[in-house]
Amino acid sequence: MMFQQFYVGQLDVSRLNYGIFTLLPKVVEATRIQQFRPICLLICIYKWITKVLTIRIEPYMKKLTNKCQNAFIKGRNIMDGVLSLHEILHDTKQRKQTGIILKLDFEKVYDKVNWDFLFQCIDLRGFSPLWKQWLRQVVCNGTLSVKLNDQTSSYFTSHKGVRQGNPLSPFFL
Repeated sequence: MMFQQFYVGQLDVSRLNYGIFTLLPKVVEATRIQQFRPICLLICIYKWITKVLTIRIEPYMKKLTNKCQNAFIKGRNIMDGVLSLHEILHDTKQRKQTGIILKLDFEKVYDKVNWDFLFQCIDLRGFSPLWKQWLRQVVCNGTLSVKLNDQTSSYFTSHKGVRQGNPLSPFFL
């Protein structure tokens, strides 16, 4: 029933689109902020809706993403980039050539996604109006709270970014 309401645009997703940000320690007895991983805890029905959308979009991701992107695409391996880099370094050394390597780390990339830009990209990829509506409902207009030391803040509205914990988020990066 709820999925049918979502499908036809009758489900008020804003009631389901809320999350609690918290920090999970990466190591035992973590003390520095770098030793924590931020995560957004989402309610189950919201995650089910986003998972259904993820399953439906997954077969098209190879066509929608550059062939050089290996992360988060079924049938591709994130280690392919590492292996390609190793081969390039080996070949450069064998040929006694010089070169420059640039490594970019997109720190906090999930937090910095601009929604206008994201939906311009979705438009350019040819998504139907219905799909754009669904994606906008699950990405935009959510409310968030921060939990720290077992205390939860008041809820606030986000205006950019995609949530870690949302199964669709890796496809937006």
